[in-house]
Amino acid sequence: LSPAELDLPLFTSVDETLKLGSCECLPNLSELAENWQNDPAITAYLIAAANSPAYLGQGQICTTLNSSLARLGSLTSLNLVSSQALQQKEVQPEGMLTSLLQAHLDAADKLAQRVLLIAEQCGLDPAPLCTAALLHRMGELCVIYQIQKWESMGNATSEETLSHAIRDFSAPFANYLKARLGIPKSLRELIGATYALPAMQVRREQVVMRLADAIGNGESEASIQRLKRLAGLI
Repeated sequence: LSPAELDLPLFTSVDETLKLGSCECLPNLSELAENWQNDPAITAYLIAAANSPAYLGQGQICTTLNSSLARLGSLTSLNLVSSQALQQKEVQPEGMLTSLLQAHLDAADKLAQRVLLIAEQCGLDPAPLCTAALLHRMGELCVIYQIQKWESMGNATSEETLSHAIRDFSAPFANYLKARLGIPKSLRELIGATYALPAMQVRREQVVMRLADAIGNGESEASIQRLKRLAGLI
């Protein structure tokens, strides 16, 4: 697969998305934000579009769904998402893929909840950090979506093959996708910090991401206390 062939699965109902796009009365931005706030694919696509040369202009980098919606507007946002939904209309998850997709989405949501609490304790803007949490399983979701497409063509995949594919391809697929979509560097750094802090020039926001993940994974108390000190919590 080339990077251009990689994609993320929509969690928002494809039919519902297409219906929204065909309505005479467009939903407002707050309605769209509420509908799409837990969908990694839509969040990634709209952030990428809002930061593209066509829309960036002299404005600030968008690192959240809300800021991207505000820049793109309802009509453009709906058109972009509807186009993606049309591409996925014939590719729907079944069986273990459905459960696995939901498990990764739940993991992202739980990380976002922890990040929100820690960021507020640190006096930091939680919005970009919560976006990074939502997107931190991009690679896993991408692998599962490729297998969905494979199975939709009449093929079968064993649980063992799926497990190996996620292990071997999640990281490179995530890197390819972030580069192809043009996810902002600041957001990529927050996502990366979920797994490991950079060797130099560590920002407090990155420490919050690492701390939230360490707590969720039950890492050692010594490691968590060290991260709390770096975050300025103790």
